[in-house]
Amino acid sequence: MKARGTYHSPLRASQAAATRERIVAACVAVMRRGADLTYASVAAEAGVQERTVYRHFPKKEDLEAALWDWIVRRLTHTDFGVRDEEQLVAAMRESFAGFDAGASLIQAMLHSPQGLDVRRSQQPARRAMFEACVDSAVPGLPPQVRDRAAAVLQVLYSASSAGCACRTAARPLTITRHHTASGGEP
Repeated sequence: MKARGTYHSPLRASQAAATRERIVAACVAVMRRGADLTYASVAAEAGVQERTVYRHFPKKEDLEAALWDWIVRRLTHTDFGVRDEEQLVAAMRESFAGFDAGASLIQAMLHSPQGLDVRRSQQPARRAMFEACVDSAVPGLPPQVRDRAAAVLQVLYSASSAGCACRTAARPLTITRHHTASGGEP
């Protein structure tokens, strides 16, 4: 007798992925309106049954995690592979444009426990990116000085992304260069 294989339908998998994206897009729309993110509100916005939302996201934390992932991928354009000043400035400009385009969603992310968890999970990669950029801009800094310069750069980036009027991304590295070139510490 022939053993039964696992049934796999590319069409069903594609439809499930499309439904999931539709649900996440509905989360975005609900949040943009400032409404509560509930299974009922998301289902109504997505045009699906509430049980369909539950099938894709059994826990509300799963639904919120998918929303925050969407925000990070689509609005913040997070690229922690940046390794020099030029790449950092370009990445920051792209991020700030996304922040401006989705200001209400970014604010929700900044002020929610789930958004805080997302930002915390990105912290090691973000820190490594800023350290690499400082190393590229000012090679040979003592580790303690490099760590402080990277921390300052990260604070400036974070303040700018949160809506600070200071949006000149190239300035932190230029200041670091100038200061270290004159013999002082950043």
